[in-house]
Amino acid sequence: MDRKTKYLWFREIENPGRKTRRVQVISLSQRMPLADIHWYGAWRQYVFDPQPDTTWNNGCLLDVLSVLDELRAEQRRKTPSAGRLAI
Repeated sequence: MDRKTKYLWFREIENPGRKTRRVQVISLSQRMPLADIHWYGAWRQYVFDPQPDTTWNNGCLLDVLSVLDELRAEQRRKTPSAGRLAI
């Protein structure tokens, strides 16, 4: 994944030995990391983990939500549902 929005760059980073993806959220204007998006096993879903002292507006959060939704959909395609039989 390598996606840019108006203010953010979502860049996949290496995640050695892991089955899930890890995405770094970078400020386009300052070229500095603002957050990570990664799999949180306890909740069985991708989560957004911002750096301390970062400020987010609704537009940037909608961009993050879009990436979370995409990763969730991809993970669901890979993993059979609990109620479905895998044949």
